[in-house]
Amino acid sequence: KDEEGKLLAASYHQLVAKFREQEGALALSAEQHPDSSKPGARSGEEVPKGLKVWDDAKRSQAGGALKQGAGWIAERQRRGKSDSRWFNVRTWGSWRLAFLL
Repeated sequence: KDEEGKLLAASYHQLVAKFREQEGALALSAEQHPDSSKPGARSGEEVPKGLKVWDDAKRSQAGGALKQGAGWIAERQRRGKSDSRWFNVRTWGSWRLAFLL
């Protein structure tokens, strides 16, 4: 972790590669998952409270530039404050690993 408590992707290089290899075509494509509303979650697996998916593939920024972010957001309320961590599938190599993190 860094000083902000964020995971350092470089420290997980072997794990990222293993998940990407194991997931194959499902690794980065939400549409190919059995339930594209919760990519990375297995059939019958519940999505914990505070987790949600984001996908910027179809949203554009000012000037028409396309955003390229997608993944899972983990949010929590603590002592009246909101905190979140974003797990991008391109950083973590697969929807499954982003979901588990």
